[in-house]
Amino acid sequence: MSLHSAVSPARSAPDPALRKMRTRRVTAVLAAVAAIGQVSTTIYLPSIPELSRSLGIAESTVQLTIVAYLVPFALFQLIAGPIADSRGRRVTLAAGMGLFIAGSLLGALSWHPAVLFAGRFLQGVGASAGYTVSRAVARDLFEGGQLTRVIGDIALAFALAPGLMPAVGGFANDLLGWRANFGITVAFGLAILVSLLAFLPETLRARTPFDPVRLAGAYAPIARSSRFLSFALLSTFPFVGLFAFFAAGPAYTINVVGLTPREFGVLPPLAVCGFVVGLTLSRRMLRGPLAGRTVGLGIGVGLLSATLIFGLYRLELLGAAALTVGMFIHATGMGIVIPVTSAEAIRPFGASAGAASALLGFTQMSGAIAGTLLTSHLGVALGRYAFPEVMLLGALVGCVVLGVSGRAVRSAGEAVVRVVQPAAGATDAPA
Repeated sequence: MSLHSAVSPARSAPDPALRKMRTRRVTAVLAAVAAIGQVSTTIYLPSIPELSRSLGIAESTVQLTIVAYLVPFALFQLIAGPIADSRGRRVTLAAGMGLFIAGSLLGALSWHPAVLFAGRFLQGVGASAGYTVSRAVARDLFEGGQLTRVIGDIALAFALAPGLMPAVGGFANDLLGWRANFGITVAFGLAILVSLLAFLPETLRARTPFDPVRLAGAYAPIARSSRFLSFALLSTFPFVGLFAFFAAGPAYTINVVGLTPREFGVLPPLAVCGFVVGLTLSRRMLRGPLAGRTVGLGIGVGLLSATLIFGLYRLELLGAAALTVGMFIHATGMGIVIPVTSAEAIRPFGASAGAASALLGFTQMSGAIAGTLLTSHLGVALGRYAFPEVMLLGALVGCVVLGVSGRAVRSAGEAVVRVVQPAAGATDAPA
């Protein structure tokens, strides 16, 4: 199926150059829509101390705004997916971006902690549509190896955003104050809304009636799929470690290591480059005889990262450089695992791609919530920063899931390579 035929099948096919341009343009819009949620998650992390002083609340209370965002981000994906299957992808994305912009405005204008929490909640609701529906659009338009590559591009944007945004937030905070970070998300949201209205066509061809009473029934066959559960869980555990770091890593590097907020903002971009390395390695492996080992390698790299960070932390040797290297390795593992597992989780559910993508996103963000809350509560119980323990726990559980579902994962990887190899010469054209 080509991108053009999915949009306007009655017309003659465009020339390859035009089709390539449209494919890249649509992929860029989808990547931006998916990444906006991560932008709002991390851009304000360097501003937490100033924000707490401005609103007169404890830093620990400000940190709970991460959870205030993640909970609706996870839950509303379960609604956004079926709405997109019923009302259309484009209108669902546009409505979500509208809510996101409204929440960002509330954050920028916050005069009371309750307003800040309300703004973060609205941001989470709006961003949930982008993260879910972007993958459903990819499933509508692409197949086989092309789907895996586009999902990989979306995952790359989703991973790069939290690495780059703390640097942007640190500089904006120093120049204009903490409110500037929410102003930046307003500008991003408006730009993305205009882009999707201008460049993203409606891709849903067969609409599924939306019935709230039967909503749970739409998820039942997906949730019962052992294939879906295996790949969804394997794509989730890297988020446990990532958000464990988000919850306590900034405070650790500022309060213990001694970096300034601006200096901390420079470290995540260095670490997140690992995702690019992992994504490149994953794509190469999927074209060769080691395709069935791709997920196992990614999970193993994640375990290496968690073990390194935990060991150095317990030896009191975890400085800024070591932590950056450890998170670089963690991001490499994510780059290997997430594109393949995400694509394989939703691949069998063409007619319900929105629902499958929503359930996948809910599972991943539940892991993020668990990582955040575990780090917070375990840190209080232990009397120290607990993100190394939570990262190690998530990596170990991921290894257990891989061991249980290893045969299915290897079989899927070997099936992917049979699709990718014939398409290797057409990486920019829709499958």
